[in-house]
Amino acid sequence: MYIPSDKNSLNDHNLEYVVESHPAVLDGFINQYRRAYQELGLFGPGQCEPDSDKLSYEGRVLVLSPDILKESCWSQQDQLWLATGGFGCAPNSSGRAVSATCLNDGEKTRWNRADFTGVLWE
Repeated sequence: MYIPSDKNSLNDHNLEYVVESHPAVLDGFINQYRRAYQELGLFGPGQCEPDSDKLSYEGRVLVLSPDILKESCWSQQDQLWLATGGFGCAPNSSGRAVSATCLNDGEKTRWNRADFTGVLWE
């Protein structure tokens, strides 16, 4: 189901969406979705170096936030990217571009520093 984005939101998510159903039905659906999402075993902040936002990303394996990926690409393999350059690799830079290579399929692209959850623990 298409949910339009909230243009007033900073991260372009819709935080207010009205659903007209019984709360128990909605809770059941949400719990089922959460279980399915957790079973994917996606990387999160717990698998990243503490204070990753203060680290240089250059030459490090980064965890791409699942919020950035299409749902069809939600896998641990698609979350892992090697930072190869860009002004966004430096933690205090005014630039935000990070050039990276996907470790799963070798795709090379540009992400914003904020698109990453952090640096993967070694």
